[in-house]
Amino acid sequence: MQKNKISILSTGDLSPAISGLIQENGVLLDAIAFTRINALTDATEKIIGLADKKLDVVFTSGNAVSAVTKMLRSKIPDWSVYTIAGNTWRAAEEYFGKKSIMAIADDASSLADVIVGKKIPQVIFFCGNLRRDELPSKLREEGILVEEYKVYETMLTPQLLTRSYDGILFFSPGAVESFFSVNTLTTATKLFAIGNTTAKAIKTFSDQEVIVASRADKDLLIREAIQYFESKAIK
Repeated sequence: MQKNKISILSTGDLSPAISGLIQENGVLLDAIAFTRINALTDATEKIIGLADKKLDVVFTSGNAVSAVTKMLRSKIPDWSVYTIAGNTWRAAEEYFGKKSIMAIADDASSLADVIVGKKIPQVIFFCGNLRRDELPSKLREEGILVEEYKVYETMLTPQLLTRSYDGILFFSPGAVESFFSVNTLTTATKLFAIGNTTAKAIKTFSDQEVIVASRADKDLLIREAIQYFESKAIK
């Protein structure tokens, strides 16, 4: 174990399962939420109506999965689901069932490539108010009709840091924007992103190296951040 604790900041909430890992590795891990998620319910009746149709639907956020499944009120539609990996995929599979998952990709851009390759004429894209352009733009460029439903909104909640950290974990572009709106970093701070889309967002504010998780999974990103610092300490 290192003499000095590794100090890591998570810019999003953490799962209870990660607490044991933190204690085991002697890590100082602070969690400060830089965004707040609000479900949008004005589309509830439309989405309940969609449940009666066989559709190709797209999720690039676990927040979208959570919002939509609550609106469905336990009704499980016959949808073909296309999702990014990690927490989003797991949430979608848990509700819609394993057989409903048609494709999983590491990020939104890669998921768009899969959909284009399957020559799907139209998709329903469940998203938030700060959704990025990679997926819908790619699909529309290929002539695929994208019908968007905004089912949640991300509110930025900037917090000014009062201390420095060895590493900072980012889980969404919104958290990136919120963080950098009031904070600056030293070059000694290592930056970690849950996926390529979030990493690109970081790059708009910082030219520092961004370490991307091997899979879009919150707990995995924390494990890989800890492993990164432990490997540096051994050297």
